[in-house]
Amino acid sequence: MCSFFMLLPSVKAERIEHEDLIVEFDPPLQKAVEEVIAIYPELKMALERVFEWPLDFKPKIILTLRREDFPHLSASPLVLAYAQPQNNLIVMDYSKMTTDPFTFKATLKHELSHLLLHHHIKEEYLPKWLDEGLAQWVSGGISEILMGGKGIALKQADLRGDLIPLTSLVQTFPSVEKARLLAYAESKSVVEFIDTAFGSGGIRAILAHLKAGEDIDAALQKGLSISMETLEARWRADLGDQITWFAYFGDNLVLILFSFGGLLTIYGFIHLLIRKKRYREKEEEEEILKKLFENFHDHKNKRP
Repeated sequence: MCSFFMLLPSVKAERIEHEDLIVEFDPPLQKAVEEVIAIYPELKMALERVFEWPLDFKPKIILTLRREDFPHLSASPLVLAYAQPQNNLIVMDYSKMTTDPFTFKATLKHELSHLLLHHHIKEEYLPKWLDEGLAQWVSGGISEILMGGKGIALKQADLRGDLIPLTSLVQTFPSVEKARLLAYAESKSVVEFIDTAFGSGGIRAILAHLKAGEDIDAALQKGLSISMETLEARWRADLGDQITWFAYFGDNLVLILFSFGGLLTIYGFIHLLIRKKRYREKEEEEEILKKLFENFHDHKNKRP
């Protein structure tokens, strides 16, 4: 989430300047700082490998427990972190990440990807849907906001025909939270589709043209030989193919379970009737054999 607010002057933090990065932090977060310094080389190398661009600048990372000091953290309870690419700055609310170490690492990787992309591509050439989609793609799907239920929202929007056109997600995302969550989910889904259909080489081809100062339409046409309209149409069709049966069973899960339970009940009842019938038949067979044996025994005793 790329924001362009300067830090509030009231913020006071301790500071450690490492050879590769700068970390400012609230005093209780000393261990978190050590973790940042330890994992940064791994994240840097991973991003450089994916994008094949150098992360040759020194990012500044602020770790805080005080959301109220940072406008974009306090704007929504869902916000985990945000980036200011023009300042090579990342702000992270560490209180949201203490329960899951993976969240912290993935969120940092997500925000670093924003800095790297904007370092090599001018802002006016990098569509927001692609920026956010790539950041989620490289960080394993995590976003800078808590994305509970995003997959369901994407499926429901597709079924209702309410997907947001990508042309509406070029500069900004919706301010309404529900629509904003959908925008994040769509961005991730589109990038995943490009990766599946064209490979990571296709993604790098698009980025190379954007870096050269071409707009997204030209970058797609030259990098993938596909128009923006065709890309969106193919993505929507693929999305529909993926979720049709899943959505059907999901929407009718209660009915399906109820029907299945009914079938099991019927099966159990029929099975019980068959067992009773076989039991009766067995009793009848045993009774006939018993009578035959008794008749044979009586006949034998009556012989002179």
